[in-house]
Amino acid sequence: MVTQDTCKSNQNHPGHSEKAPLAQTRSSVLADMKAIDELALFGMLDLVGRWMQPGSARWTTADLVERLGVAPRHHWLIERWLTELAVYGLIDGDKVGWNCSYRPSRKQLRTIRTDMAQAASRLGYGPLFVQTLLESLRRSTELFRDEITIQSLFFPDGTIEFAKAIYETNAISRYLNTAAAEAIAALENRPIRVLELGAGIGGTTAAVAESDAAIDHYAYTDLSSWFLELGQQRFAEQLPISTHLLNIDEDFSHQLSGTGRPDQYDVVLAANVAHNAPDIGALLYRIRDVLRPGGYLMLIEMVEERPQALISMSYAISLPASYADPAILDSGSGLRRYDERRGSDRTLLAESEWQAHLAAANFDVRTLLPEPAHPLHPTSQRLFTAQMAS
Repeated sequence: MVTQDTCKSNQNHPGHSEKAPLAQTRSSVLADMKAIDELALFGMLDLVGRWMQPGSARWTTADLVERLGVAPRHHWLIERWLTELAVYGLIDGDKVGWNCSYRPSRKQLRTIRTDMAQAASRLGYGPLFVQTLLESLRRSTELFRDEITIQSLFFPDGTIEFAKAIYETNAISRYLNTAAAEAIAALENRPIRVLELGAGIGGTTAAVAESDAAIDHYAYTDLSSWFLELGQQRFAEQLPISTHLLNIDEDFSHQLSGTGRPDQYDVVLAANVAHNAPDIGALLYRIRDVLRPGGYLMLIEMVEERPQALISMSYAISLPASYADPAILDSGSGLRRYDERRGSDRTLLAESEWQAHLAAANFDVRTLLPEPAHPLHPTSQRLFTAQMAS
């Protein structure tokens, strides 16, 4: 692994970037992230207090699930909300029974919302981010019941502005996306063939398109045809792009018809998608199968579970209602995982776990950004630039 010190003497490694928002310090970014998490925690507390009626008898998770009419696939998320609130000391109890002794006042909630809005602005998220998070809290009961989907809040009327705020225009996304694009442009074997997994709205793709990378072919893939159409619209004039439906849980080769030799990509790029694979080790070996010897994997991932995700993206990762294995739903985990997350409600891997998986799959981590002293390190998002051993 390249640490802060070694990175200074290896600035030509793909993945190294000095760009940073100079107006921010590490401590101020940490405080701003905590302000966003506080909104999520006290928003959840307000809702749980409403459901439990402070001062009443202890409630089991099953009691709350029945009272709210929670869809089976979201049972795990209710449990996770309660556990998170208990970890932060905001409610009492455990899986045997929970008790909420108070709800935050309207004045306290207004202060928290104001602090969060200011924090989000400093981090480059903008007012739409705040508005959408507040809307997800307001409509949480509908989300838990599957009366609406989180996607309907994230992409209202087919717009992508909120998704851009999450994946493209905020400070950490700009930093990591730019670093990934610079790493691709710095590769010596040009022109370059890129395979992007779970490209979504194209937040990282946009940085590559704006760079001076000599792209020979760009395979833009996603599980959603809507995202593929969007990618074609956004980037057809900037990149030699082809779009392909691709499920990261299945062998890639047969899904990439029309891209030439599927085993000869110079770069596989995966931004905020790899953690969705049920088995990270298996995913990395599928990636190896389509990389040329010495090729690069550029992986952008959140490496710490944060409360703010519990009121937003967590609804999207619950198992589909049509999932065929009721044993997983009955287990209460609500998530299909076959690696170290199996049987838990964890959705992410820690930085050290990613490093271990990459090493086991014979990838050498050349750079890891942001470095520990970087102002954006407290955001818990990372770019791993890893080279496949020849």
